[in-house]
Amino acid sequence: MVAGPAGAVTKAFFTSQESIEKELVRLIDTSRSSIDMALFRFASRPLAAAIARARARHVRVRIVLDGHSEDEGKSGALGIAFGCGEVRVLDGKRGGTQGIMHHKFVLFDRERVVTGSFNWTAGAEHVNYENAILTDNTGVVGAYEREFER
Repeated sequence: MVAGPAGAVTKAFFTSQESIEKELVRLIDTSRSSIDMALFRFASRPLAAAIARARARHVRVRIVLDGHSEDEGKSGALGIAFGCGEVRVLDGKRGGTQGIMHHKFVLFDRERVVTGSFNWTAGAEHVNYENAILTDNTGVVGAYEREFER
């Protein structure tokens, strides 16, 4: 458990009730300085377009993707999200022979984090039952910052 300030705000999202993708686009579009993403999959055109807009505003974007899904995120129209900036790939814990990089979290301006089951894909938004949590709890955000930097 991570303690945080009493004024911290946490909100849960469920694709059965609302659009997680729209909330992520809003967060990307309002980011001022940085977006750090650790994602298993990235194949959402609206989210890729929002990342391109963030880069045009000179927001620093760093992306860590699962090594097995690297080609998915760089194909077709999604290339706009990967045209510049820092993109890294990471395999599972056993040097790529086993396992995957299965994180699904994004840090916005090092002030907020979104995490949950939601992959950045059309299927996650329109087909699957997915969830995400947004929080500005400084203790939780700090824990995700440390994991991203590791």
